[in-house]
Amino acid sequence: MAMSPTVRSRRLGSQLRDLRSNANIRGVELAKAVGVSQSHLSQCENGRAVLTSKQLEAAIDYLEPKEHQTELLRELRKDAAKKGWRDFSDVLPEQVEVLIGLETEATWLKTFEGGVIPGLLQTNAYADAVISAATPYVRPQDIERRVDLRMRRQRRLKDPDCKLTAVIGEEAIRYQVGGRQVLRDQLLHIVKVVEKHDVTVQVVPFTTGAHPRRGENYMILSFPEQTDPEAVYLETLTSWAFREKPHEVRAYNHTFNAVTALALSPRESTELIARTAEELR
Repeated sequence: MAMSPTVRSRRLGSQLRDLRSNANIRGVELAKAVGVSQSHLSQCENGRAVLTSKQLEAAIDYLEPKEHQTELLRELRKDAAKKGWRDFSDVLPEQVEVLIGLETEATWLKTFEGGVIPGLLQTNAYADAVISAATPYVRPQDIERRVDLRMRRQRRLKDPDCKLTAVIGEEAIRYQVGGRQVLRDQLLHIVKVVEKHDVTVQVVPFTTGAHPRRGENYMILSFPEQTDPEAVYLETLTSWAFREKPHEVRAYNHTFNAVTALALSPRESTELIARTAEELR
């Protein structure tokens, strides 16, 4: 599988940042030499934007990297400039586009969702109900496209190199999103996915009470290469954001581990999900 444009731009940015830092060159200095603003260079170093071919060549001339480093920079820029998931850019926030690009390369996805089934595990009908309720101002045809995209994202779970660990609140398997039958089909779908793929689902029961990060949904993405550090994606009703600083990622990993310890075991969780589905017959 080819590396996604999002991961390419992220790696390109980290390479540029490391080269600049090792040469003791300030960002404002390199930005001037390249012919861009310091804020744009910062976006490029964070993987949120990509230098043009001409701008990259100017950066190479100024930083004077070794030959193999120069070849790597050019290769990364070439693929980082590809479209990726921008076919959906008119219905997706930029941060969600970035998330999807990173998902295609991550080898371990750890997600916490309090009151809703994670998107990577949703059925078509459940996803339609969730998206319709969350975005009542969106046109019906755009809701259909968002649902379609969510279904396409789930193909990643079929890859043997990717595993998903999902921790959900018990309310997520109790709220009758879309009605009894939609929820029942959704719960049975989770049981099947857990059986077929490298997917672990754990439920935090009502009896747990308060726990870390209750009310906040997030995903931690881990990558196979050390040059691609972990990232945390956060989502609320009206905002989307990433956290990539090492101390922030560590904090979310600690929180995720703490919540996982409070949750039912994978076997107990699957049994609870199956029983709940049976109650909806």
